[in-house]
Formats: sequence, C-alpha cells, structure tokens
Amino acid sequence: MPHCRRVLVLLLLFTVITNCGVDALKCRLYHRIWEDGHLLRINPDVCHTSSQYCVRATYSDPDVRKKNGYSMGCDKVDCQGIEDPNFTGWVQKLNGEYCRKSRDYGKKGEICCCPNDMCNSSKKSSFVILTIFFTVFIVYFL
Repeated sequence: MPHCRRVLVLLLLFTVITNCGVDALKCRLYHRIWEDGHLLRINPDVCHTSSQYCVRATYSDPDVRKKNGYSMGCDKVDCQGIEDPNFTGWVQKLNGEYCRKSRDYGKKGEICCCPNDMCNSSKKSSFVILTIFFTVFIVYFL
C-alpha cells in the first residue's frame, strides 16, 4: 500500500509540474481536408501558441475539386480583428467562440476562434480528467 501512495503522489506532482509556468495556450492540432480528390490529414496532436486564440476552420464548397473538410490548430493571423468593434463579420456563439464566414475556406466556409485551452475541440482533454481523478483519489484515500 505505501508503494501505491508514492506512485500517486509522484503522478500528482508530475501533473502539477507540467501545468505550472506554462503561459502558452494549448490547442488541438488536427487537419482533415479533401482537395481535388486527395486527402490531407495531420494526426491529432497539441500545439502551443502565445497568441490569444485557438482556431478551427471549416472548409466547405459545393465544388468537390476545392477544399472541403476541417482544420484545427493554433492561431497566427486568422483571428485578427475580433477585438476591434469596427471590424465586421465576427459573431460570438453561445459556447464563447467567435466565428465568421469566409470565402477563403470555400463558398460556405467558416473560421472560429476561441480563447481557452483545447477549446477548438469538442473532446475534453483526458489529461484534465485524469488530473481531477487523481486529486480526488488522493484527497479521499490518503
């Protein structure tokens, strides 16, 4: 039993250490885009950005030769203008995302930006769930 406690304490310390001191926003990185019959796919990963936003783009065009699919990642320039009240096109959704239609992403394309870790993904981070589980376990059982 003491061995299990040591392991749990080490896991908790690792979790705390990996989350401390990181100012960069964590975003889901993933691309699945079809263009001219070919698939461009980037395996799921995490990117870090010092900008304020994670980005999610939906490529949608009735012309199958053009890009169709979606892309998620870290913002570099796509979310510019959100803070400017004179800039038109950005609409805030109920989930906190700012989205706008853009022909850059096809006739029905849309770009969305969000300001929280992993917010450009519908999946919750398993890392966060594990952190909560281990914290609750240590508090109640140690």
